[in-house]
Amino acid sequence: MSTRSGLDAFNTDPGLRAALVELSGSPEWADALVARRPFASEQALFAAAADVLAAQPDGEVRVAVEAHPRIGGRPAAGSSSEREQSAAAHAQVDTARRLVELNDAYEKRFGHVCLIRADGLSAEQVVDAMSARLANDPDTEWRLVREHLGAINALRLRRLLDEHK
Repeated sequence: MSTRSGLDAFNTDPGLRAALVELSGSPEWADALVARRPFASEQALFAAAADVLAAQPDGEVRVAVEAHPRIGGRPAAGSSSEREQSAAAHAQVDTARRLVELNDAYEKRFGHVCLIRADGLSAEQVVDAMSARLANDPDTEWRLVREHLGAINALRLRRLLDEHK
């Protein structure tokens, strides 16, 4: 175990950009965070991550969203998505079928994958959330997509900092 803090290691990691692109799906977001190093505190890092996302144009956010697998699908083994979607990915047959139907309906309605911070949610909770979000107008839904992407990024940044300890 290193005697350096996770933030110190994060601030000096030469491979950080690649880890941030994998974490977020957005090369632009990763570049902006790398450029802002060093961070004086974890709070400053998390605030910068949120600020960068908030300032990103919709096209770059769409790049990040499309880097995420469908909810309930089979994310790459060992990926953050696999860990976060474990309940949805191992749902009962009826629930899994419903997730496929909801993904199809969502993508048809909004033109992109449904992004939900699924970590800690049961498959049934994910189904309920997806069902409710299908009723949203496109502007409301896009705002929620950005919120969920920010929450996913924060969750993954926390894990990355913990791995750097």
